[in-house]
Amino acid sequence: MFPSPSAKPIRWIVLLILVTATGVVGAWSSAWWKQSRIKEYSALCRDAKDRGDWNELAAVSEKWTAWQPDAGQAWVFRALAAQESGDLPASAEFLEQIPDDFEGAIAARLELSTLYFEPLNRPIDGVRVCERILDTNPEIVAAHQRLCHYFAMTLQRSRLLRQVRESIARKAETVDGYNYFVTLPDLVFSDSLQRVTRWLEVTPDEPELLIASVLIRTRDDKQKSGNDYEALMTQELRTLLQRFPDDIELRTTLLEIVSRNGDVAGVEQLLESAPQSAGDDYRMWRIRSWYSLANGDPEAAEKAAREAIRFYPMDWHNWQHLAGILRQANQPVEAAEAQRIAMFGKELQGVLLSLLDPHNPPRAALEGILEFAQTCGDDFVMENLSRRLHVSAKFP
Repeated sequence: MFPSPSAKPIRWIVLLILVTATGVVGAWSSAWWKQSRIKEYSALCRDAKDRGDWNELAAVSEKWTAWQPDAGQAWVFRALAAQESGDLPASAEFLEQIPDDFEGAIAARLELSTLYFEPLNRPIDGVRVCERILDTNPEIVAAHQRLCHYFAMTLQRSRLLRQVRESIARKAETVDGYNYFVTLPDLVFSDSLQRVTRWLEVTPDEPELLIASVLIRTRDDKQKSGNDYEALMTQELRTLLQRFPDDIELRTTLLEIVSRNGDVAGVEQLLESAPQSAGDDYRMWRIRSWYSLANGDPEAAEKAAREAIRFYPMDWHNWQHLAGILRQANQPVEAAEAQRIAMFGKELQGVLLSLLDPHNPPRAALEGILEFAQTCGDDFVMENLSRRLHVSAKFP
């Protein structure tokens, strides 16, 4: 008996359904098995953690990561086991393996940055991890805060200003971050040299830390001793600048010393050899102003001084420098106003630097910062600090 004409295609359709169904069942079975195994590993890890059996936790989580290398939770358990066993470098290594799409990735990386800054004393890695966090989510307040504190600690003032402004623009700032706009020009933490020295013990050739060490020793009054101290620091600054000619902190610190000593030729050489990136640095404009004044060009000096103020309105040194230029130009009213602003900033800086808890400034201090921003015409600080204080900005 021959089959009907439609029987053959029907058999093929049935076969196709059976094959597809088998594939679906197989895929479902595989997924079920995978989820079952993940649950088993997770349960074993949690049990070991709850019992404080760090050896067991290390063994189980290691098997888990070997089987599933992209399992973020498994790497967290491995890191915890290593940390509780006292192997902090291994803990950091395991936290580095956590994939970006793991729901706890940011929290894990904040912990990783803590390990790097201290106790592992590898701040460059701490910075890298914080920047990675912000690449993932630029609104993580703790990451901004840690970067700001590190840049302040190492006297990387240009980077600090950019980071503070970035955190504010993202509405991810801490309220004490506004202190930096006033304190930054003269801020040196009391434990800066101690911490940088400790970091250098781990990475003795790290340029960022070598530069920080000399900057701190140059600027921290507690470190200064003997009549030849500034000469010795000047030579150390020159030596490092030869190695790192693009570093703006080295160059501006050296320029401040050389100009203070009246060395016009030395200032000229340092200005001419400055990298292009120095074009928007407020300190470079202030030194250019000094150089123009020393060469008998008060108009160029005033123009450069106002550029310094434009780039950083809340540095009281900029206003004091402008006041001197205006006095020489026989503009007593304008000079008196610039000097008033300078003294306002200097006195406010002293108040902020003397706070017992600078991380929790009183409202009166913040209102002082807001008033100074309004006086200086810093619209960015005015708008955003007004937002934080829930008051209306008063534009001049």
